[in-house]
Order: sequence, then structure tokens, then C-alpha cells
Amino acid sequence: MGYTYAMSDLHGSLSQFRQMLSLIGFSGEDRLYLIGDVFDRKPDAMALLMDVMKRENVTLLLGNHEHMMIDYVEDRLGPLQKASWLDRSGGHYTLAGFQALSSWERGLVMGYLNTRCPVFLNRVRCGKRRFRLFHAGPPELAPANALPKEMTDRDSGRECEIDEEGKNRRLLEAAGLESLTLAELEKQEPLLREPLLKQVLWTRLDPGFLPQGETVFLYGHTPVFQYDPAYDDGAPARIWHDREERKFNLDCGAAPFRPDKTKKGRIGCLRLDDLSCYYV
Repeated sequence: MGYTYAMSDLHGSLSQFRQMLSLIGFSGEDRLYLIGDVFDRKPDAMALLMDVMKRENVTLLLGNHEHMMIDYVEDRLGPLQKASWLDRSGGHYTLAGFQALSSWERGLVMGYLNTRCPVFLNRVRCGKRRFRLFHAGPPELAPANALPKEMTDRDSGRECEIDEEGKNRRLLEAAGLESLTLAELEKQEPLLREPLLKQVLWTRLDPGFLPQGETVFLYGHTPVFQYDPAYDDGAPARIWHDREERKFNLDCGAAPFRPDKTKKGRIGCLRLDDLSCYYV
């Protein structure tokens, strides 16, 4: 039996990713979860994804940067949103790598992102612990009032007005699934796409939020030195966790939004079996 690991927010850090795999002795018997944001901010963003796609024992969850790239390619973004992704979010690195691929390879990339990369994973078990993985926030907190007034009735197949209770039920049903990819979301509940993705990929989870039951939350999205003032102490970034070890923020700022030489960002890796941490 191998070990199970998790990392987040690599943002094109291909060489550091490979160094980390060497450090932990990653083998074919192990399992690795990348909790979003392999894209943007560094030239090797697309090369990193291509490396990940070749590894059968690595699962990539979608992050907000993958979300922006998918929406750009599928022409879901307006002009200002496109410019923001390319310039402000460092998407020009990802787009250049994508455009350098053959049309066949580009198809493989889009198929992989839409059908193989879950938006969340709710039931990852390792030993006696159960983990829930999502990039930014738990899906059940998506606001029902963000849904349209009319949705498709499952029995009749017709568009009809859905009350708040019905909207909440649809959201909670989707949020309670073991996992959900974009392709599955589009097929089952297309009108849930935007509110659910906004919650799971963009919302910043409050450090004081307490998960229900015994589940452990694993996420990223916000570099630890921005997430908790106590972690902004000039020391090399380290994986954040609460006192009860029920929440772990794995974003150690390998490629922060605003580069700052006073912030010592790096890649963090958590071994789920015993909660050991590794850094490159």
C-alpha cells in the first residue's frame, strides 16, 4: 500500500513539482491530489498540466485559474474578463502553451479538464480520516438566491418557477455528490454551474469556519501568509491548519498574485496518512 498526498496552487512550478515528487519518493503505488491552480503566472503552466495528465495516480481538481482558462477557450468571458485573465492573472503563459499544442493535443487538454478533473471530492478516505477536497470553499455554502427564478422540472422536463426551498435542495443534492466534473454538472444541472463554481473555486473560506462531523477540509486558493496574519512572520511559508487539524490550507504561495520578496513562498505537500508536511 502506498501513501496519499495533496498539494495546491502550483501555478506552473514544474521543476519544483518534480523536486517534490523526488523528495517524497512518489511511486506508482502512491496517490496525489492537486487541489487546483496548476495554470498561470509561470511559463511552464501548460507543460505542468501535460506532465500531470500522463500520471494515472494523480488527480487534478479544478481551481479558479483552470476555470478562467476553460471559459476563455469556450468563449464564455467578456472582453474585460479576457484581458484580466491574460494580464492580471498571468493567463498569457497558459494561453501561449495551449496555442503551441497541436489541435489534437488541445482537444485532449479540454477533454481532460471538462471530464477528468472534479470540481470537488467529498469522500477521500485515508486511514481513519475522511477528507473533503475543494479549491476554495465547500459547495454546500453556494447561495440559492444566485439561481434563476425558473429551472427545469425533473419530472416534466419543463421550465417552471422553483421556490427557495427547491433551489436549496438542488444545490445541496449537487454538493452532496461524491464528486462532480464540469461535464457532469452541465448534463445534470447546467443552471447550477455559475453559483456552484463561484463558491467552490473563488470564495475564500473563513479560517474560523468549523466543518461538521469528523471530516477534514483540504483547500488552497489563498496563500497562507494572506490567510492568517500569524503566518506572515517572514519565515518560509508553511501549510496552515487550525488547532483541531480539521482544516488545512495548502497554498504556500509558490507563485503569489503579487510577487513580494519578503514573502518566502514555496510548494507544500501534505501526506494524508499521518499529516506530515514536506516543502520545496
